Amino acid sequence: MRPLSMWENPIEVDGRTVKRFEYVDEQALLSNLSKVHTTKLGAERIKNNLGLEVGDVVDWCRQKMIHADQIIRKGKNWYIHYDNIVITVNAHSYTIITAHIKKP
Repeated sequence: MRPLSMWENPIEVDGRTVKRFEYVDEQALLSNLSKVHTTKLGAERIKNNLGLEVGDVVDWCRQKMIHADQIIRKGKNWYIHYDNIVITVNAHSYTIITAHIKKP
């Protein structure tokens, strides 16, 4: 099992910005991979954004999630970082919203 992910989340306290760290258990996403899905339009968007020529976009994304470099939850979405790709998944419905190549 991977360790909990951590990211810095600055907050305002008495007129000054202080750093606060939040932890996210990425197992919450990984243990629900069977629920991950997308729409027909979403699959086409992902294929176009990444230049993919695969039959099953959802399975391709699930494999990237399993081997992700980093998984972060911010608000209502999960952001899965794999190599130079970011996959965005809605945290409540497990719908893959989009995927794109990271800008340098």
